[in-house]
Amino acid sequence: MKSLFRVEVDGKVGYIDSLGQIAIKPKFEFGGYYSEGLTEAGAGGKRYFINLKGDCLSEHEFSTATSFSEGMASVIVQEGMRPRYNYSDANSHLLSKRNFDNCWPFSGGLALVMETERGVERFGLLDRSGHLVLPPILEGCHPYSRGEIGFSFRDGGKWGIQGIDGRAIVAPKYDDAGMLKDDLCPVCENGQWGVIDSTGSTVIKHRFEGMHSGFSEGLIGVQSRGLWGFVSRSGEEVVAPNYPWVGSFTEGLSIISKDEPWLEKGKFGVITKTGEILVDFVHDTIWPFENGLAAFEVRPTDGETSSTGYMNRDGKVVWEPTR
Repeated sequence: MKSLFRVEVDGKVGYIDSLGQIAIKPKFEFGGYYSEGLTEAGAGGKRYFINLKGDCLSEHEFSTATSFSEGMASVIVQEGMRPRYNYSDANSHLLSKRNFDNCWPFSGGLALVMETERGVERFGLLDRSGHLVLPPILEGCHPYSRGEIGFSFRDGGKWGIQGIDGRAIVAPKYDDAGMLKDDLCPVCENGQWGVIDSTGSTVIKHRFEGMHSGFSEGLIGVQSRGLWGFVSRSGEEVVAPNYPWVGSFTEGLSIISKDEPWLEKGKFGVITKTGEILVDFVHDTIWPFENGLAAFEVRPTDGETSSTGYMNRDGKVVWEPTR
């Protein structure tokens, strides 16, 4: 699906296309990021959901709206010491009669939701009709991924895999776990990370110090001797562990850092799936590629906010940094 990309010029928000051409002139006081052809924007104290033409689809009074997933945006419907969340469609119609303490994007018709009672967090699953398929009773779990038989969950401080029907497929016995995706789930046992499938069979032996939360495009980030690289679904090394930090692959590219990313001096670059450096370590921040472009930031030298630009999958800058 075609998408547009958020830019800010002289304090006003507008949108460009994948070639870096202005598609919607900067006129909004604030604006979100397009997903599924929709985003939130506002001006004059009003907030709207808009389409790719910049047309207003509906006006809403939610204080915050996230990107759309399967036609729904997570929104804050109640502010205060305890914000409450729900889901809204592009016409500002709420999905559920019940509000939650937190909620995550939809995937495969299901979304992870959280309730807190007496300081204790509990998790459940909501479907696209607003029905709780699984009430918020779980001690912990990762979001459901489209097409999977279940999801990773925590019970009694240990992690396993549970089916959508509430049945435990893999008994909770692991110290930590990532997300079940592409029928594979990272798990940690005695401080070492490996991978199991949805039957509980070991696919990658426990031999890594750290591991990304899930596979992306057939690869997963792994940590060995303090540095990160990537392995395949079979555990074969694809990119040697040479970096202090790596991001998951999106559109065949990964954002990497040669410094600890939280350090002020940290610089980011981009590599391909063969480990080839596509963009050298010159950017202060780079966001994952999406719909052909990646946003990058330039830290200010004047104490003001950062400037944001965009590069394409060839590493060419299509929008010079503005703010």
